[in-house]
Amino acid sequence: MSGPLRLSLLLLLAAVACSGELNVWFERQMLESVISQMMLLSAKNPLRPRCKPRGGAEQLLHRLTADRFPIVADGHLLSGIYFNSLSRSGIVLANSINSFTVHWATASRDGLPPTRVQYKFMGLQSHNQSVLLHPRLTVPSTGFVPAAESSFQLNLQCTKRVSGVAEFEIHAVFQFSDRPEKRSLTMQHRFRKACLSAADLLKLQQKCYCRKKCKQQIKKKRRRRNHRKRQRAANSSPSRRRSDRRQQRRRRGDRRRGGKKGRNSRQRRQRRRQRRRRLRRRRKECQKECRRGCRAQPSDCQQREAD
Repeated sequence: MSGPLRLSLLLLLAAVACSGELNVWFERQMLESVISQMMLLSAKNPLRPRCKPRGGAEQLLHRLTADRFPIVADGHLLSGIYFNSLSRSGIVLANSINSFTVHWATASRDGLPPTRVQYKFMGLQSHNQSVLLHPRLTVPSTGFVPAAESSFQLNLQCTKRVSGVAEFEIHAVFQFSDRPEKRSLTMQHRFRKACLSAADLLKLQQKCYCRKKCKQQIKKKRRRRNHRKRQRAANSSPSRRRSDRRQQRRRRGDRRRGGKKGRNSRQRRQRRRQRRRRLRRRRKECQKECRRGCRAQPSDCQQREAD
């Protein structure tokens, strides 16, 4: 994981839940889902996501101890701490991140009536509509923040016509009717999101399906081969079994001592390299054959991937 992303996530983890006037926050469950999907992003090319997440997600998810991670706490803007670092570092949101669930409320203090806060989303726009549509909200663009706790969604929908990285902007203003010392609160940030076309998304699904299928097939063949070896050893003569055990003990002793130097150690290294080459060749051949079958019947691979 890159340094700026780790710093931003640690700043999120350091935030605590707040209560008071205007509060806008993310829930822990939503952040866990976002972090898990960001681990599928390739560090070199965001348009070529991984089939399996990178390591390190467990440590970050283990640190998510708070239930709420505030954007606005008691009428004070906190989003600039980590949103600005995300924007400056150029971190790209993964293709699979299509929505954010945001919670908000205007709580009261010491039994006083709730603060009346009017919101206005002035700018929700995509700077490349051929890749990413304009962001959409599940609430009206203008209105009043509810006193009781509620939530809304920010939807990020890709066009799926072309693959690319699009930049989008979020501009929101909160106006306080009963706070003369601070009449408004402005939140304006820019983010980047990766989008895949329908063809590239289908290729990714087929690639991940074929990798998983071939890995399972190779494991099954290996287990069957080892089982046949054990059966042959069990059915062999006692003298043959004793010689096999002596060879196994000799090999184990060589491994513990670091292996013999000279011709035997070179031969062992060559055999290991040959086994690795054969394994890579089998994987490539299996994946090529699987992809040919997926191209012939793409619906079959999609259905199995969904299962």
